Amino acid sequence: MAEAAFIDLCRSLQSQAAATRQRRLLVLSGGREWGQAQARLLCQHLLADNRSPRACWVGTGETLPEATRIAPTQSGALLGSEWALLVFDGWSGLHPDALGAACGAVMGGGLMLLLVPPLAQWPDFPDPDYERLAVWPLQPEAVRGQFLRWMARQVHRSPHLLLLEEGAPLPAMPPAPSLLASPLLHDDSGCLTPGQREAVEAIERVARTPGVPPLVIRSDRGRGKSAALGIAAANLFKAGVKEILVCAPRRAAADSLFENARRRLGLEASRGDLEWGQGRLRFCAPDELLQERPAAQLLLVDEAAAIPAPLLESMLDHYPALVYASTIHGYEGSGRGFALRFQQVLERRRPGWREIRLQQPIRWADGDPLERWCFDSLLLDADCEWRAETAEPLAVRWVSQSQLVEEGPLLRRLFGLLVMAHYRTSASDLRHLLDGPNLRIALLERGQQLLGTALISLEGGFDRPLGQQIWLGRRRPRGHLLPQSLAAHGGLWQAPLLRCLRVMRIAIHPQCQSRGYGSQLLAEVEREARELGCDYLGSSFGVTTRLLPFWLRAGLRPLRLGVSREASSGTHSVMVGKGLSADGCRMIHLGVARFAAEFPGQMVELYPDLDAELAQRLRAGAAGEAPLTPAEARILHWRDLISFADGQRLYETCMATLKAALEEWLAQGLLEPVSEEERTLLLGKVLEGKSWKALATVFPGSGRQQLQQRLRELYGRQLERLLPGELRPLRARALEGATH
Repeated sequence: MAEAAFIDLCRSLQSQAAATRQRRLLVLSGGREWGQAQARLLCQHLLADNRSPRACWVGTGETLPEATRIAPTQSGALLGSEWALLVFDGWSGLHPDALGAACGAVMGGGLMLLLVPPLAQWPDFPDPDYERLAVWPLQPEAVRGQFLRWMARQVHRSPHLLLLEEGAPLPAMPPAPSLLASPLLHDDSGCLTPGQREAVEAIERVARTPGVPPLVIRSDRGRGKSAALGIAAANLFKAGVKEILVCAPRRAAADSLFENARRRLGLEASRGDLEWGQGRLRFCAPDELLQERPAAQLLLVDEAAAIPAPLLESMLDHYPALVYASTIHGYEGSGRGFALRFQQVLERRRPGWREIRLQQPIRWADGDPLERWCFDSLLLDADCEWRAETAEPLAVRWVSQSQLVEEGPLLRRLFGLLVMAHYRTSASDLRHLLDGPNLRIALLERGQQLLGTALISLEGGFDRPLGQQIWLGRRRPRGHLLPQSLAAHGGLWQAPLLRCLRVMRIAIHPQCQSRGYGSQLLAEVEREARELGCDYLGSSFGVTTRLLPFWLRAGLRPLRLGVSREASSGTHSVMVGKGLSADGCRMIHLGVARFAAEFPGQMVELYPDLDAELAQRLRAGAAGEAPLTPAEARILHWRDLISFADGQRLYETCMATLKAALEEWLAQGLLEPVSEEERTLLLGKVLEGKSWKALATVFPGSGRQQLQQRLRELYGRQLERLLPGELRPLRARALEGATH
């Protein structure tokens, strides 16, 4: 490939992009050194002749001194940034979320370079991103490259890019599109498109007019949705509105909103909440909003698709002036599931609600090839179309990941179904779907219609030494969520030793829900678990009054409830399980019986704000279980004390045992002499339930970690004196493991 001809081709490609205000994608497929050398050469030329004032290189290793380097694992740094020239080095790992964010960071008229191995060899490339996908005991090299096989096909077949292959002639320059760039507004409204101006006016109307139903704004990336929220907030402050709340899954997701509000008000760029005169624009995370319910004249919810519908619905109860904004095809999750599920809630709760969809791009022009390729490759706009059901029988079939790549339309329908059914489905979920080493996929179909799916993972089966380290909280092997958490947080030391089938996701098409299809699919999953010789079936999910009954009907019962709410969902995670083998049934019995005994006493300190109906359903789910026998209670009691004193067990996960032990020692005079300070800590935390923050004022310089460690030492001293003889070898092994 002649250097001059290569540079001329790339300059022509960038000139074409600039003339249309669209972006262009150039893929360099070949050896690593060749691809990186071509990319550096191109960057140097384009930077030298000022065609690209700034360049970004997403990857690791040596790049260009003139380019800003961002590691693929730090793709969040790309959100909100704009680059005229961006290099994505696939040799550093093809993290799907990073690739999507990179596509979104290229400005209109810009150029993106994607460096990849030869397409035929790419599926066998040991991608560095496999490090986060490998599950114990597999090493990263054991991960199969089905996602890379899919991506190689998207590069080879796509008309939306220019492919340069090492050793091959230069490709022909694609013809320029006939469409001209969409004109942007330039007036004093601060808006750049008619749709954005309409959205700003509608937001202001919601805030100013009592009783106006909620407004929903939906758009793809780059359409100015968040900017519209910020411009409207600034206009409302000028009109005398004083208190506006902003809610989003993460603070960073609201940065654009705050930035545009500051710009509209003429304030200097800065981070954090905004104050202007008597007006205040304040961010509030979903969990904080749910618990504290701060007052506001207007609530703006950005990236609503990434917040579960039950939490969005609760906002309707407390905020009369509401605007929900959602990305339709996002790099971090899709808004189509939000639209399908939440519009039903709005129809029922707030009839007359209005939706505005922003169509015209702002950051680039219509018909952008890079956006189209990104959507096609990462399935950001995948759909699971609905056809009228036929009389054909229901069937469940298990499909392999390679089958999904071969049957592209099926993969699109499956991923589209997952998007519709779950509040957060991202591009990374596509990679896990195709490359997850311990993943199995079940499809529920009627003829050609996909009705539902279940994604399950095989977990557990550890040897005793490693199982003990997991129980003590010292080891957390990747990819074994349920056994690890049941042992380290729930005290069920048997969980890592037994084999488990965990239901990761189960989804039924919205058009055929409430017909028993989910229960039929779960019954097939249980049958598969028994055939595989699993000891128990389980799942972990954000618990709501709507979801819990489904699992209880299938015989899965509550084992533990997460202590803290998820910030993005505002829900506690519950773990449920059902025994399949004799050993599995014994372990599930211990977990359910313990939950039934301890949950009521945990309500005050751990779950003071838990919904009363949900609490009742959780208690009912564990009701009827035979109580722990004295022998069972005794072994759990002492094992809890060992795992707390000598391991990394968190206080909150065994507080009932710690309290019962201390009360017994005090009543029987068995508490060894302690200092006045130690006694204050024991009584204040364990018996009185004071918060770590309150105790820190009594023990200056000590935070939660230091105070918890002091409690471990106090209980360890008690075990030295009181631990029964038959359990001392267990403690000796625990202490021995702590020294390695």
